[in-house]
Amino acid sequence: MSIKYLLRLLLFCFSVVLILLLLMLTIASTQSGSNWFVRWVIKTNDLPIRIERIEGRLLDEIDLYGIDYDAANKHVAIEQLQLVWHPSGLLTSTVDIERLRLTRLSYRAIQVETEKETGQFEFPAFELPQLPFSIRLAQLQVKKSQLQLESSDPISLDTEASVHVDESAVVFKLQKLRLNQQ
Repeated sequence: MSIKYLLRLLLFCFSVVLILLLLMLTIASTQSGSNWFVRWVIKTNDLPIRIERIEGRLLDEIDLYGIDYDAANKHVAIEQLQLVWHPSGLLTSTVDIERLRLTRLSYRAIQVETEKETGQFEFPAFELPQLPFSIRLAQLQVKKSQLQLESSDPISLDTEASVHVDESAVVFKLQKLRLNQQ
């Protein structure tokens, strides 16, 4: 192989990568492209999630309305999920979220019977895997929400917090918490 051939091959590969990046940027920067991409991810991964409506762009701010998630022993419904983030943080391996607001979150869990009762309740839906990047969540808001565990009465929840997750620690700062058992 000649050097000229290798340079052409390298230029071709670079052009393909550049075209793919521009295509992804175009998809993320439009409302219809963002809507298509979110629905495509859900469909191709066969996720048990339904979303009624999507507004905004994946490039900066996106709102998801009417989210329903059904798994084996839990049901999560969210009237509105608002995500405001800065994708430029991905260049430094950081997911930089300015605000994540969940409005009218309803979480219902049913404990399945096991051979041995431990007396502890765990939230398997909220376990974090080992991540190769860090996450900064400047503002987490959960408004007008309800938690219902097993057959207990629902608990109303209103909270505001911030979270920072990296490979060595999870820092959770709670600014406001209001619980009310009904």
